[in-house]
This record gives sequence, structure tokens and C-alpha cells, in this order.
Amino acid sequence: MKKALSLLFVLFLNPGIKAQITSPFDRIAALFADYQYQEADHALQVLADSLQRDARYSKYDAQIGRALGDVERAREAYGRWLQIDSLSITAQMAWAQLEISQQNYDQAGRLYLALLKQDSLNPYFHKSLAYLELKRESPLGALAAFYRSLALDDANQEVAAQLIRLCMEIKNYPAADSLLAIYAVRHPNSRIFLQFDLASGFSQKDYSRVINRGEILMGALKDSSLLTLKRVGIAHYHQQQWLSSEALLQKALDLSDDKEQVYYYLGMLKAQQGLEAEAQAYLKQAIAAGTSESMPVYHLNLALSYDADGNYGAAITYYQKAWKATESPLILYYLARAYDGYYRDKEPAQVYYQAFLKKAGDRYYEYKDFSRKRLVELKRLQHFRGE
Repeated sequence: MKKALSLLFVLFLNPGIKAQITSPFDRIAALFADYQYQEADHALQVLADSLQRDARYSKYDAQIGRALGDVERAREAYGRWLQIDSLSITAQMAWAQLEISQQNYDQAGRLYLALLKQDSLNPYFHKSLAYLELKRESPLGALAAFYRSLALDDANQEVAAQLIRLCMEIKNYPAADSLLAIYAVRHPNSRIFLQFDLASGFSQKDYSRVINRGEILMGALKDSSLLTLKRVGIAHYHQQQWLSSEALLQKALDLSDDKEQVYYYLGMLKAQQGLEAEAQAYLKQAIAAGTSESMPVYHLNLALSYDADGNYGAAITYYQKAWKATESPLILYYLARAYDGYYRDKEPAQVYYQAFLKKAGDRYYEYKDFSRKRLVELKRLQHFRGE
């Protein structure tokens, strides 16, 4: 008896509890929460006509419409919901998400702008608009919206990371590094900020920075990802740390499906050590795996390796490939030297020396000087031979 009186007393003081318990929308909410969408739809349809003017009716009508894949029904329901409650944040946000799912980005943008007009200091609204701008393929619009969001909530690591990524994509490395100076320091063990820091250093050829960030990632954070291994291995190569470079690049080679770049750097590493046979083997593998715009670079470096090994015939083959792809005047010089060393008949070499001098313009001064002197020598040699 005492418990019953207590319950009546609570209901008397909190009449909303009774209304909540007896609300005709409770059953719909429970069915929807249990993914019983058809049953929830039936329960909604049998409600009295007078309840259709309740915002909750339109809310559940929209949710059920989306759950059942009826986009037009959901749109109409969101429209009715906003007619009843024009400032409903929930309605506008849910409708915007529906339009994004349908790639109707202009309508979603109008809804987000309406939300920002209501509350321009809400960082989540700015962040939502930023992600929409990314879908619109407007990186500058996204950048501006992410900046506004971060200005209102500078603790948001997700937004900071997106800003850094976008700054790097548009090659605004000073802006990316300014943000990294804040967030990589605030979160020294954050994998994503360390990876961005490494990537920024790699793009700017700051190889000491790459190695430093890589040591943290591979050490404390146990990061053995392909991209980290490859970038740090390449950084060690540029720092002439051959053993460290090879160890990391070999690990990257084991992980990689696209081995082209790793083969190339292993080849260059071996060439730097004077191991021309190994260099040539790796560079051939880079060429065999290659599909990128770097193929002329691989051909040129393989030619240079054969040249250094005294195999001028093979060098000429790959110099010719590099020349056809790039028409770089300097390759004509290398061809001239290779023909000069390979054939007793010096006429082809003379032709390439002359072609190089014609195309070199005001560049390659030291190579032009050698070419002129060598042409004089070859003409003198021809004279003595009576050719």
C-alpha cells in the first residue's frame, strides 16, 4: 500500500512521467529501436489523424521512410517536421545527412547554412559543412570550414588532422607545419600526427626529420606499415646511411605489392656502393614492375650503371629509351660518350656530341666544354687515319 501511494505521489509531482508512459509514440520508438521497421510503420499509420500535427509523427515518418529506403517519403516528412518546428536542429541535420547520402549536395549545403545561421558558434556545424565541401570536391571550402571549426574548438584532434591533411594536399607545407608544431607537441604519441609530420618532412626533403619521426613511429608505436618503412628507408638513402636504408627497404619490399619504387632505390643504393651488377639487377626489376612516369629515370640510371661498369652497348640501349621519353639534351651527351667508348668508328659519337651542343643552349657548361674539345680530338684522329 505504501509503495502504491509513493508511486501516485511521484506521478502527481511529475505528470510528464505518466504522459511519457502512455504516449502513443512509445510503441513506435520501441519497435524502431528493435529494427522492426514494418511493424513501426503500421503502428504509425494507425495513429489518430490529430497526432499527425505532432512533430514526433513527422520525425518517425522520416526515420521509417529512410529505414525502408523510401527517400521521397523521408523528404516530405522532414519538410512537415520543419513546418511544425522550423528551428529543429535534429530535423535539419538528419535531412542534410539524407541528402548527402543521395549526393544532393546543394540541398545539404542549404540545410547546413541554415543551421549555421541559427548558431554560428557551433563547431560541429562548421565541421559538418567542411566534410560536405570535401564531397563537393572543394578543398578550399573545406579548409575554411575546418579552420572555423578548430577556432571554436581547438581540442578537436579530428579537425586538426583534417586541416593538416588538406594543407599538405595543396602543398601548403608552412601551414601544415604550423599546425603540427601545436598538435604533434600536444599529442606526442599520436600516430596520425607523427605520420603527418613524417610525410610533411618527406615531401620537403627534410630527411633528418623523416628519420626522427620514423624512429618514434617504428619504436614506441610499433609502426611497421609499408609507407613508413619505405619513406624512412628512402630518407636513410639520401643521408647516405646505406645499411639502415637497405634493411628498411628490404622489409618494405616484403610488404609491397607495388615494388617499383623500392626496387629503384635498392638499385640506386647498390650503385652508390659501387655494386653495379646488383644495381643493374634491381633497376631491371624496377623497369619490369614499372608503370609510373618514373620509367625514364629508371632507364637512365640503369644506363649509367652499365656505363660505370664499362658495358657501353647495354648503356646505349637504355640511354636511347630515356632519350625517347624525355628528349633531355644531357642524355645526348651520355650517348655520345657511350658511342665514343664502344665503337672504333667515331662518327656516331661525333653526331651525338654535335646534337648535344645544338640542344644544350646556355646550360651544361662543363659538358659542352668537354664535347667541343673531344670533337676537335676526333677530327684530328680522323685526319691522321686518313678517313
